[in-house]
Amino acid sequence: MEDFYFLSFFAGVLIAMMVTLTGIGGGILWSPFLMVVYKFSPEKAITTALFIQMVGMLGGAYQYLRSGRVDIRLALLYTAFALPMVVLGSFLGERVGEKVLTVSLGLVAIGVAVLFISGDDWYGEEVKKRAEIKTALRYGVVPLVTSVLSGMLSVGVGDFIVPVMVKKLKLSMEVAIGTALAIMFVVVAFGAFSHLLFEGSASWPVLLWAAGGVLLGGFLGSNISERINDAHLRELFIFILLFIGIHMIYTGV
Repeated sequence: MEDFYFLSFFAGVLIAMMVTLTGIGGGILWSPFLMVVYKFSPEKAITTALFIQMVGMLGGAYQYLRSGRVDIRLALLYTAFALPMVVLGSFLGERVGEKVLTVSLGLVAIGVAVLFISGDDWYGEEVKKRAEIKTALRYGVVPLVTSVLSGMLSVGVGDFIVPVMVKKLKLSMEVAIGTALAIMFVVVAFGAFSHLLFEGSASWPVLLWAAGGVLLGGFLGSNISERINDAHLRELFIFILLFIGIHMIYTGV
């Protein structure tokens, strides 16, 4: 598939727009894409996916930060919880078998879809732009635990903390997504370089092609996010994630 590395550019545009519009981690889409299209091993796909996410989330996080749609205190707090555990996840990801990683990716994809299905009651009467730190501390275990999955499977912590931010911390959807993108940028950067430290490998040609796509997609997504219906986005991603999950489990088993 060396002659088709350019496909990662177009995949980058679409996936980055999805990430920026919904706050889910691109790894849950990138890793299956790289494994199916380029036949990468799970370890190589995960490491490459983390580097691609690092590039893409930089653009999206910057756009949200510039427009004031990031809760900076909350982002710093949850990032501090996540960093040590993402290194642990990277270590584990380089040492478990391919079937375990593939099936785990499938199960996590289905789990994220379930989170979106349970999100029909996300919005209550009160919506905030800044979370209360005392309340946020009570849910610090979420980034602490899910960052292990980020390092191990390239799954974004945003897949799990966006529902917490909206349902428990009462943040608006756009602030929750912007804050999640800021957190995930730092987390995936640590995860990507940790994989290299633990003797992982990445596909640099795919990364170079994908980088242009994700930067464009992140910019487009953040600029149209205010005009997109959240309910329709959730329905689309429930379908995509369920399909990915079933495919990964079938492949791994």
